[in-house]
Amino acid sequence: MFKIMRAKIPILILLLILVLVSLSEQNDTKEQNETKENETKEQEEISDHTDKTTSPLTDLRMLQLIFPEYEFFSEDTYYLAVDKESGILRTFRIIDTKRSSYGKVVVIEEESNAHVAGFKPIYIAIIDEAEKEMVTELLSFPADVYEYLLSVDDTTVELYYGGCTIYQGWESCYGGKWILENNQWNMIWPEYNYQSTEYYDYWENRKAIIKENHMEILTRITLPQEDEELIPDYTWRYEKSIE
Repeated sequence: MFKIMRAKIPILILLLILVLVSLSEQNDTKEQNETKENETKEQEEISDHTDKTTSPLTDLRMLQLIFPEYEFFSEDTYYLAVDKESGILRTFRIIDTKRSSYGKVVVIEEESNAHVAGFKPIYIAIIDEAEKEMVTELLSFPADVYEYLLSVDDTTVELYYGGCTIYQGWESCYGGKWILENNQWNMIWPEYNYQSTEYYDYWENRKAIIKENHMEILTRITLPQEDEELIPDYTWRYEKSIE
């Protein structure tokens, strides 16, 4: 009996060693898994924090936020946009960006083939890059030719704009001065509602010229017309400046 027990002792010791090794490996594996889970969680937290604070939006992502009804495709320096419902094709490019206390100011130009909306309409948006959303309603300015001045500092965003559509040499122009307040664009000059009848009546024979830090208003002077001329000749005369 004693001999049999002596013979089994090494086997029992070996089994015990195997059990201890197995338990040790399980503990090591558990610790490794917990470490990996913690590292993954930390990376996700870092990534989420980065997305909401420091990660800049690409031009493509900004356009998708501004025009969610379109699907965009990159083409060198511009983007093709296809209406998701109608299939209408448009072409956009971002021509200017500035950072402000309200968010990122983005100026977009469209290459249009419809003269009714102007061949080069522009759009101005404010985007919160951290929340990835629009801060204000989109400003739109249809025109064939245009000028603008965007002034941004720590507390204010000011916009001067002047644009014209041209038909057979006759310029139909408009413009104004806007300021961003409480996440809303307010036109502070002229004193009419934007795109109202009074607004267009004011601009019927006026034109805005953008200077380095202000806007000049010109008045149209019609020149003597010959009988056969459908479109009269005219010139522009300085009227006043808008600071």
